[in-house]
Amino acid sequence: MADLTDLPHLIQLLDDESPQIRKAVLEALHDLGSQLDIELEKKPELLNPVQREHLQNVLAHLKDPPLPNIRFAPEVSKEITKFQIGEMVKHKRYGYRGVIVDYDRICQADEIWYYGNRYQPRRNQPWYHILVHQSNQTTYAAQSSLTWDTSLQQIQHPLLRYFFHHFENGRYERNNEPWPYRWNISKNDQNT
Repeated sequence: MADLTDLPHLIQLLDDESPQIRKAVLEALHDLGSQLDIELEKKPELLNPVQREHLQNVLAHLKDPPLPNIRFAPEVSKEITKFQIGEMVKHKRYGYRGVIVDYDRICQADEIWYYGNRYQPRRNQPWYHILVHQSNQTTYAAQSSLTWDTSLQQIQHPLLRYFFHHFENGRYERNNEPWPYRWNISKNDQNT
C-alpha cells in the first residue's frame, strides 16, 4: 500500500506509457483516499493542470465504494460496427496497423483500466481487439479511434496463424478459435 512519501513518484508515473503501470498507480492513489486530497491541496505544484483534471476525473469514479473490478452497466450500443473481424485497420492517433480479431458492442473494460488510459473514447460504441503489426501486442481500441488500413500489406504477428486461416482479397479469414479475452480485458491489452 502506498503512503504519502510515494506521492511525488506516483505522480510522475501517471504519464507512463504502460497501461499496467498507470493502473497500479491509480490503484495506489485511490488507496490514499482523503489523504491524497489533503496533500494535493498543500502541494499544488505536484500536478500540472492536465494531470490534476485527469486525476480528479479518475478518482471521482473510484471514490465510494472502491471499484477495482466493477464494469459499467451493460448498455447496448446502437452503433453499427464499422469494421469486421479480419479487416486491417490503422489507429488514427498512433498510426499502428493491425488486424481485428474480435469486438465488443460496448467497452467491456473495468473503470480503473478505462480511466487509467490517457484518452477515454466513448464507452458506448464498438471496441475492437486488435493484433498489432510487427509486435506481440494486442490492443483494445474504440471504433472512433480507427480507420481502414488501405496499404493492403499483410500483418506480422505471432498469433496471426492461431486466429486466422489465410489472407485473401486484402483481409484475413478468421477460424473458430475463440478470442480468449472476450468480456475480460487482458493486462496485455492497451487502450490506444
